[in-house]
Amino acid sequence: MADLRSWKCWLALVWLVAFALLSSGEGNQQTESIATSRSTLPILPSSPILDGRVIEPLWQQASTFDLDDESTLQVRAGIDSTGIWFALKGKNVPRTACIIFTFRVTDEFENADEFTLSADGSKKFRRLRTTPLPHQGDWEAKVARTGTEWSAEVFIPFATLGLKEVKQGDAVLLDLQWQEGKEKWGKQFHCYFGRMNLLSSPDLSDKSRWSFSGNDAQLYESVIEEGRRVIRLKSPGRYSTMSQSLQLHPNAV
Repeated sequence: MADLRSWKCWLALVWLVAFALLSSGEGNQQTESIATSRSTLPILPSSPILDGRVIEPLWQQASTFDLDDESTLQVRAGIDSTGIWFALKGKNVPRTACIIFTFRVTDEFENADEFTLSADGSKKFRRLRTTPLPHQGDWEAKVARTGTEWSAEVFIPFATLGLKEVKQGDAVLLDLQWQEGKEKWGKQFHCYFGRMNLLSSPDLSDKSRWSFSGNDAQLYESVIEEGRRVIRLKSPGRYSTMSQSLQLHPNAV
């Protein structure tokens, strides 16, 4: 009888250990699945020439995306006043390879705009929205090959994403995936336009970035004092506000 009880206790212990290991594995998988990276997309000095060659010096000022340690694809991105630009470079890229840009620009995760560019230059667009959104604008892409070198340039207008009045500090969620045959590499990015968690025009040099109570915009001025630009306020003799909204990322101020 004692041997039987010992055997039952040993079996119960084995089950507890196995359950703990499985639970730990599930927790790790959940953490990995929601892990994201942050990236600031700088404002490019000018709009690139869309020819797929990625040879303009301005691309050196673009942000770099790290997809995976095993992926050889180089991805850079930046913005201009009308949309988002991407530059891609790789070696020995098969014609069947493709890159998928999936943007989520609303609070509803199931809403997505998916742009697929194949290495042969063909492209596809798919919109998944719970609320219908008219297709505005278009997106463009060009690819180029020189020997074993492959490159591409992609332009996605803000209008195509349904974004209006884009400001520095605004952010979108981007799932970026590169596929070569059965191999896939990818990562999720919080992409901030121009700056991360900062006020646009903090010195009031551009009043259009701010909101004012009533007709009080004239009470606030951007002036130079002692070599520095500061904000000067004319006292209205009453309550007045100047405000600006931000899309913040936790722990990134």
